[in-house]
Parts: sequence; C-alpha cells; structure tokens
Amino acid sequence: MKYFEKLLISLAVAMPVVAHAGVVATTAHSRANCVGFNESITWYLGHSFWWRVESHHFLTVNSARPEHVLNTGKSYTWRAAAYHPTESYTGHWYVRGYHYYYPYGNEVLDVTTGATDCNIYDGWWDH
Repeated sequence: MKYFEKLLISLAVAMPVVAHAGVVATTAHSRANCVGFNESITWYLGHSFWWRVESHHFLTVNSARPEHVLNTGKSYTWRAAAYHPTESYTGHWYVRGYHYYYPYGNEVLDVTTGATDCNIYDGWWDH
C-alpha cells in the first residue's frame, strides 16, 4: 500500500464518527472561495438516489442575479455536484445551492444552502 493511501486510511479512522455524515446519511452543502472551488453538492456514499443540484454563483452577496448557474441535471447517483474548479481565484463569490430529490418521480426542493467562504466543516455535521 502506498504511503498516501495509508495516510488517508489513518485519517479516516482517527476522525470522530460525526465527521462521516456523508457516509452515514445524505448531506447537502455549498462552498465558496475554497482553494479555487465554488460548489453545491448532495451526496451519500454508496447510496444512489435521483438527485439534481443547481449552483448559482454570484459575484457578491448583494448581486441581483447570478453570474451563471450550474446544473447537474437529474441523475441517479451517490454524488450530485455542481462545481466550478477554478472560479474562486477570480474574486470573492457567493454561492447559493438548490438541492432537489425525486420521491415517487416528482421533483422536490429538499434544501437550499449558501456560502461566502469555504465552509469546510459544512456538510460533514449535517445528518
């Protein structure tokens, strides 16, 4: 086993159980200005569902309309992520996420998330 793989496994084992929310339940969150990333994501490791995520990216919190909207489209997956990997290097963004699911085939807005910072903790505690 490579050193990096051993390190990742060690860190995962050492983390408290509450830090594994996306492993034990569905979680949804948004991040902004996070080492290049702006994103909205819904996930539940190993458990696929019909999901759709929209991520609205605003130049500032006070912007009247988003600069653009990313949309995953409806998909059956364990991870629906609408993200822009290099966008936050260009300014201070506000990200608003809309997380949908499809019980009985009908689209339902499950949760709305927002972020002006990396929120690295957000989505790990939600379950």
